[in-house]
Amino acid sequence: MEIKETAFIEKKKELGQILQNSINNPDTLKVRIKYVRKLKIIRNEYRIGHCDYLSEIMSN
Repeated sequence: MEIKETAFIEKKKELGQILQNSINNPDTLKVRIKYVRKLKIIRNEYRIGHCDYLSEIMSN
């Protein structure tokens, strides 16, 4: 279980970085869509239903 959680945290950081880098990018919308898709895949993989940081990241 710990390994999965660690992997999840690493993915969260990676995806957060992608989103952060996309702010001044003209393709921001595409990146966000890609980000959401990846996030759904990760959530399905690890069966994490409640993620407070999700709404935090998406509201920015």
